[in-house]
Amino acid sequence: MQSKKIIAIVFLFIAGFVLAYFFVVKKMGQDSSDTSSDEVGQEEVYSGPECFYADIVEKISADHNADDCKCIKDKESKSLCVDMANDLDLLDKSASDLNIDNCDKIKNNETKVSCRDMVKSGLEIKEREVSNIHGIEMKTRSEYEKIRNQNPNDVGNLISLALSYLRESAGETVEQVDTDKINGALLIIKEAKKIEPDNSRVYSAEGYIYVVSLQNDKAIVAFSKSLELDSNNNEALIKRATVYSLLGKSNEAIADLEKAAALDKDKINAEIYMSLCELYAKNSDKQKAAENCNIIINSNDNQILKNEAKKTLESII
Repeated sequence: MQSKKIIAIVFLFIAGFVLAYFFVVKKMGQDSSDTSSDEVGQEEVYSGPECFYADIVEKISADHNADDCKCIKDKESKSLCVDMANDLDLLDKSASDLNIDNCDKIKNNETKVSCRDMVKSGLEIKEREVSNIHGIEMKTRSEYEKIRNQNPNDVGNLISLALSYLRESAGETVEQVDTDKINGALLIIKEAKKIEPDNSRVYSAEGYIYVVSLQNDKAIVAFSKSLELDSNNNEALIKRATVYSLLGKSNEAIADLEKAAALDKDKINAEIYMSLCELYAKNSDKQKAAENCNIIINSNDNQILKNEAKKTLESII
């Protein structure tokens, strides 16, 4: 479920990419159609009315069907149209199966990077239990409710209770998420804030609830408040960096991750260095990207992460 939610954010990013093509390609297609239509007509078997890429971009974005491009007579515009349809189809497949190999087949570099970010984030969320984020042993909601009845001021238990509501909110798709459970979790966090308004962990938990429910601006505010109360809250730094990355704010994400790495310098946190590896590569900072990629390659036992770091390193060499 959580990985599906990442898709919605990434598609908002891709929408900008689509709109850019809307204006650029429409003019290109109209300017060149007069000069190239005779030549393309000799190669095409399509005999229906002519169309331009910009005229069908909404349809391509919806169905990812390269056959929609047949009506474009300009050869270059048609090629771009087919590439766009195929790229979006691969992006959709990657979102479904979280297979990064599909991302590597995407031709547009910006879409490829977004796809890899999406798969990485989806796998991280899928592999990590909500309860483990705060180092709390998982119990059932009813068990947390019993503790709450016995000790209503136990903030640690309230955080666990809120996260148990969050687990129960899960659905197969974003549309199936139980918003009542999300709201229930937020109400419990509100209760915890009244008891301990200066508890950094409370705001960190609130931020995570907002991330899961796709309220990313509110998540940033919550994580920032958590860090205002405890600037060394590594979990809040890492999760805020994840949200910044999803929103396309690479520099802010890098700043948070670099601080998190410095705080955690006694051990290698693969999540931090893999994210830095990819973000620096995205920013075309080859030296920094190589430094962080090599940390993963040389010091991590996770073969999947090693392979990812190697792929990222190869892409910038």
